[in-house]
Amino acid sequence: MAVTTKKEVHLEDILPDINRRYAYVLAKKNEVRGKIYDENGNKRGEPPYQPKVNILFRSSLVWDGSADPFSGKPRNKGVHQIRYYDGCTTLFVDDQPKEKDIENFIDATREANFDHGYYFVFGYETMLKLYMDWASYNENSPYRKPSADVKWKTLDTEKQIMEEGSVFDLEDKAIEYAKTASLKKMKLHCRYLGVSLNDPVSNIELSEKALRIEYRKAAKADPKDFVKSFDDKALEIKTWVAEAIAVGKISTTTLPNKAMWAKGGVIMDISGIKAPELIIEKLVEFSQMEEGGDFASQLKALFD
Repeated sequence: MAVTTKKEVHLEDILPDINRRYAYVLAKKNEVRGKIYDENGNKRGEPPYQPKVNILFRSSLVWDGSADPFSGKPRNKGVHQIRYYDGCTTLFVDDQPKEKDIENFIDATREANFDHGYYFVFGYETMLKLYMDWASYNENSPYRKPSADVKWKTLDTEKQIMEEGSVFDLEDKAIEYAKTASLKKMKLHCRYLGVSLNDPVSNIELSEKALRIEYRKAAKADPKDFVKSFDDKALEIKTWVAEAIAVGKISTTTLPNKAMWAKGGVIMDISGIKAPELIIEKLVEFSQMEEGGDFASQLKALFD
């Protein structure tokens, strides 16, 4: 549906393909309770969704201040109530007939349910589709009220496939990096990723071949972080600073508000910074400055 926030919305822009069937799926699956058997004692799969879940046709949304597409008039930014009933010409409750006059419309509206997790709407059911898309119950609603319970989401199979394709591309890139990285780069990146360079039992250093297998496992486990950190130009400094602090070569507690070498010599002032990760970021930032050149050189000499 071609609806975006922060701009004026017109009905002619949101009319869907009348012959298309749009799908919605429940946001929550059944809890797995263990094995289920049929009357013959054969194991069968547990249904992922409840067989029947009623759809509530009244909800709230957070309007973005654009014009009301039903009346063409301005509609205030903020929370508004919406309601669907068969034959409605607007979803906004304040523009619908008053309660006494609307009861017959609501009573005559067909019941709608998610059938084993899915509900389908045809394009020609314009108002119903808008309600399903806009209601705050929809995880994907552009007008969703954050505090509302999520009950369903729009099912876009093609989008999901494309997203999966992007993940596969990222995995391929991560594995390629893991296979071709130099030994020096691999060891450095392993330190950042938390991949041990030594055998966990004997504490003997792993061979390059064994380490690369562990490295590839890390690439497969979290390709996004792997690629991002691999491409990080400040990775070496970040890793060295973190390790220098971890092994006690840099102290952040010997002198109050100072980062200093354990062997003596103040590196920089860290007043007001308490979190370890922020201290590391500050030292990395300092290493990139002209006045931090000596620090960067000494740090490199420790590990390079």
